[in-house]
Amino acid sequence: NKLIDRIIDNIEKSLKIEYWIDELRLNTEKGEDNGKHVFLYESKAVVLCPARGIIYKELEPVCEDIEYNLVGADLQLGDTALDDAENTEVHNQSNQRCYDKMLELAEKAITKAEERKGKLPGVAIINYMNAWRFSQKAIEFAESSEDICKLNFRCLDRVDTGKEKLGCGLQMD
Repeated sequence: NKLIDRIIDNIEKSLKIEYWIDELRLNTEKGEDNGKHVFLYESKAVVLCPARGIIYKELEPVCEDIEYNLVGADLQLGDTALDDAENTEVHNQSNQRCYDKMLELAEKAITKAEERKGKLPGVAIINYMNAWRFSQKAIEFAESSEDICKLNFRCLDRVDTGKEKLGCGLQMD
């Protein structure tokens, strides 16, 4: 069945070695090997899976296992990224506001994922991806010796007022 093949293909694509640094950390380099692709492929697999359950009712337990394992793995990736970000010292205090805002957005994304994982596991995975991306952005602010936050004040202000769904180039939903 082509649908089953697509589910398997997406899971296999998420395991591409170039996406991974180790079992809990993803590649943060920009481009085709960026770890965000892990979340995107896994989300596709989870979204396709319920359709398979409609066609093959006896495979529903397999789909439930896939959802449980992929959502659980992505929670670990999001949590690890957030822990890494929280443990990164801010080198230039001018970047503290942006660093704090990215941590706040990462925490909110994890909370949203937790709320959605039961009914919308594909969306939960995307929320974990957002947590991972916000955490990586927090690390970028923390590790910069230059004042890179001043370039992002307007962006952060739009996020604070709810007028912008994009947080400094990172999609929240």
